[in-house]
Amino acid sequence: MLLQEKKAAKVRYRPKDAFHQGLQAEVGALLVRSAGRARRQLAMKAAVTSTWFYSSYLALVFLDLRLWQAVALTVSVSLAAASVAMGTAHDAVHGTISLNRSLNAAVALVAAPFGISRTWWRTKHNMLHHSFTNVDEIDDDLHFGRLVRLTPYQPWHPWHRYQHLYAWLLYPLLYLAMLVNGDLAFISRGEIGASKVATATLRRALWLLAEKLTGLVLVLGIALVFQPALHVLAVYLAAAVLAGFIMAVVFQTGHCLDSTTFLKPAADTGQVDSGWALTQVAGTADVAPTNWLYTTFTGGLNLHIEHHLFPQANQLLLPAIAPIVRRHSEAIGIELVVLPTVRTAVRSHQRHLRELGRQPTP
Repeated sequence: MLLQEKKAAKVRYRPKDAFHQGLQAEVGALLVRSAGRARRQLAMKAAVTSTWFYSSYLALVFLDLRLWQAVALTVSVSLAAASVAMGTAHDAVHGTISLNRSLNAAVALVAAPFGISRTWWRTKHNMLHHSFTNVDEIDDDLHFGRLVRLTPYQPWHPWHRYQHLYAWLLYPLLYLAMLVNGDLAFISRGEIGASKVATATLRRALWLLAEKLTGLVLVLGIALVFQPALHVLAVYLAAAVLAGFIMAVVFQTGHCLDSTTFLKPAADTGQVDSGWALTQVAGTADVAPTNWLYTTFTGGLNLHIEHHLFPQANQLLLPAIAPIVRRHSEAIGIELVVLPTVRTAVRSHQRHLRELGRQPTP
């Protein structure tokens, strides 16, 4: 695998420690006991959220609506899209919807037509983000172009002084940026950020473009047959902006806080001073873990520490995994980053943006 040849050799974690081994043993036993039932429950949840998305979409397309009804359904379709992305497509990419890989791939494609290559997202998310969480240059989730500085290792520019203000205007554009430009380097050149992850060929590029666009073109095409083009464009952009903002807030508050850690491996050896599991704990946060509605809506992504330690674990089992992680962490004197509410997490991210926006001391 090219990723491992080019990048994994540059990051060396310490050998698996007692903390990691103890967690794996206890959580592994829980997963063996509960995985089958949780998988069936997750399939039902996926059906519900996808039905929510498509029913909102079909109502917008086929019903004769008043303005307030169209606005309400636009909000509904955007909330549904965000929930499907975080709680269904994300899980399908991790392989937790089904034991059948083909079924997981199908769910990721049809749960909602996002217009983003599933293969790109799987590579970017599973192989780069989860393997090298908060590692400078390799974790592409830390890069927002030159406009936003998210780690102390990224270059500082004068405009970063104001990023704690303007970043919130950029976050709603997250989905549209992924749609327009996010996966194009991967499709055309086999690259994600600084990482070369695949060999680029014409056949591969055509397949990935079909994977990216087929569902989106079909859904927009149906809408354009029955509704004026300007109405379709307005609804699509409004839903995309709202869904993008929601996902940006969830993603950023999972890692980019004033209390999480960012890593820069030793330049000569790529060595990191701790094991993989401890780097996940240091670079990840739980947000509103006792808020059932938020947990359900985000697909358990607010229980982000547990998700990162066990990315193949069903989202419905993360609340049961959380106390196990907490107990093992307390046993070795590690304090987890847990924000009790979404508001406190947003404030932490705001402080992080403000701090990194200050000009570094020479």
